[in-house]
Amino acid sequence: MVTTDKNLFFYEFQGSSSSYKFEEDKSISDKGYSIGGSLPNQIFWDGDTIYLGSKKAYIIMDKKDGSIIQSVALVNQPNP
Repeated sequence: MVTTDKNLFFYEFQGSSSSYKFEEDKSISDKGYSIGGSLPNQIFWDGDTIYLGSKKAYIIMDKKDGSIIQSVALVNQPNP
């Protein structure tokens, strides 16, 4: 899994004990999955679901199609 502040990409490992190769997952668009405009500082992937945490939001996505299952925007509140 590789990410920028706007997209998330998946690569599959192919290799043996003497060679290593990463190939782009062909089931996902060339543009990857859109994740907004904030670089995630936490990513957890359990195989079917992707959990992203950034300074601006928490996002839960479906790995199969990139759809957002749930998104919670974080808003800075002024101190009283």
